[in-house]
Amino acid sequence: MALDTNEALTARLQAVTAAFSRALTPAQIGEVIVNECLSALEAQAGGLCVLSDDGSCLELLAGRGFNAEDIEHWQRIPASQIIPVTVALRQRTPIRLSSFADWQRDYPDLLPLMQRYNLPALIAMPLIHDERVLGVLSFNFSAPRQFAATDIAFLTALSQQCAQALERAHLYASERSARTIAEAVQRWLVFLNEASAILASSLDYKRTIGVVLSKAVPTFADVAVCNLLQGDAIQPIAVATQPHQADLVHQLIWRYPVHLGNRDGIAKVIRSGRAVLLTTIDPSFISNDSVDADHVQLLTELQLVSYLCVPISISGTRSAR
Repeated sequence: MALDTNEALTARLQAVTAAFSRALTPAQIGEVIVNECLSALEAQAGGLCVLSDDGSCLELLAGRGFNAEDIEHWQRIPASQIIPVTVALRQRTPIRLSSFADWQRDYPDLLPLMQRYNLPALIAMPLIHDERVLGVLSFNFSAPRQFAATDIAFLTALSQQCAQALERAHLYASERSARTIAEAVQRWLVFLNEASAILASSLDYKRTIGVVLSKAVPTFADVAVCNLLQGDAIQPIAVATQPHQADLVHQLIWRYPVHLGNRDGIAKVIRSGRAVLLTTIDPSFISNDSVDADHVQLLTELQLVSYLCVPISISGTRSAR
């Protein structure tokens, strides 16, 4: 690398800083690293790792210069592992390796990998913002080198810019999340207001519940069913679906009626009186609530990813929605 003038260092840093300023997400910051920083540093390989939310590992956000298999291998790196990026993370200081001899001395297990790619030199820079380590930048070079003072100054400034960009991306994501939550709450309030008006408009609860479900789909759900317990049988009294799922849902209702003795799903909610929320539908949930292979196939074809079932009461009669 050997940046030999302050003007060259400043010009390259300004170019990379401008690219960081346009990056709004961690993925975009990773693109700056692999597209801009490697070129600015004349590095043959490198990557950006960010610290996981629980602090237990580094997660590779972007990498270049290694084959897909090796990049996949380094997707999650335990923070306790002894390799240059984790040492830089824990010690909060740059880690420099100038030759294969340094790899043999400090990280012999990684020497064959570096020799295979002919990358004798590396520098790993911790990304620190407000005393917090956010991740690590690493760059590999195809020739041995002693990192000059100008190199370290450039890399320090670069790592500071990258850390600031990551923090901005975090704040941007938090702001978007807060806005998304606020918009969702607003939609819920509108829905509840409309539902209250609909339910108060008629004593025909089957018709009014059907109208309410039609309001819920597709705003909050792809499929909505209200079931009523009648003896040991559980009868659907209102159904709303996305158009492309209607046939599957009606096949399921017609071919596989729900009974109070069923192990999971609607029957379990009615028996217990407790709601069930699955943010992710596990295949075991489908198999436990299925009668045969065709039942499993129909449920799978719905391609639902989450599930909510809530017990309700109509004149003392327990049902589930």
